[in-house]
Amino acid sequence: MSISIHSDFDGGNIEVTTIEGGSAKLAIRRDKDSDFYQWFYFRVDGAAGQALELRITNCAGSAYPLGWPDYRACVSGDNNDWLRAPTSYNNGVLTIRHTPDADTVWFAYFAPYTMDRHTALIDRIAGVPHVGHRVLGNTLDGRALDMLTIGEGPLQIWLYARQHPGETMAEWWMEGALDLLVSDETAAVQLRAAATFYVVPNMNPDGSARGNLRSNASVAVLATANTSRIHGTALRNAHRCAWLPNAITTSASTIVHDPSWSSGRSVRSALGAPANAAAAASSASARAACGLCPPSSHSSASAARAASP
Repeated sequence: MSISIHSDFDGGNIEVTTIEGGSAKLAIRRDKDSDFYQWFYFRVDGAAGQALELRITNCAGSAYPLGWPDYRACVSGDNNDWLRAPTSYNNGVLTIRHTPDADTVWFAYFAPYTMDRHTALIDRIAGVPHVGHRVLGNTLDGRALDMLTIGEGPLQIWLYARQHPGETMAEWWMEGALDLLVSDETAAVQLRAAATFYVVPNMNPDGSARGNLRSNASVAVLATANTSRIHGTALRNAHRCAWLPNAITTSASTIVHDPSWSSGRSVRSALGAPANAAAAASSASARAACGLCPPSSHSSASAARAASP
């Protein structure tokens, strides 16, 4: 009996080329109107007791092919708890082997962080006393771009993640960070007294739901833009979910960290001063339209950034 493979669910991504028994040739679908791809997430049915051999054949052309050697795919029997499966990479083909006990098994590039979990996270943290929740705007697909505000201190700190929606580990980090920030631990109490945190756990909910690696729901040429590089005025309306926090943090943030950056470096050091007149104009527009933190914090934060190493 042959297996069946599906990805028509929140965050799903795979294309089926052929299936023979427990073996399948697959391909990762590109982001809409884009050449970006690396994220995959799919379900295999009718798999109990079968020695699955799943070959993803287009990995050589992915966004980061150097990430495949020594990589091991994630596997789950309940779509909740995730382990690693034996995986090999050779000549551009990623081969996943696994023999499941149950009929249904899920595979993913990394442990998925679904929009349902995102919604539950926002609801849970927003229900904590003294935590503010604001919708910065609606995405092209009509989803809310959620922001949480925590703390009452004078230092303005922005945390945001998943401009690249396929980097789900960033929102897992956010969940842990939010749980700490609202806790009664001594460090959390001190942080809330010293700073006000503006937290956007998912900068790209459309791309997350669509199973994209880097892009959002834009059409035509705009979808080829890398959403972590949206600073200029020409693209900001089409990519506002990425542009607004980017522009504000360029001019206003003292400490900003996007955990999806594998280097873990501070965005503060990467952004610095606006690189050109267009970027400066975008930053000026953001400062004028921010409305999220006191005007004085922009200048004080800039001074703090300039004084920091």
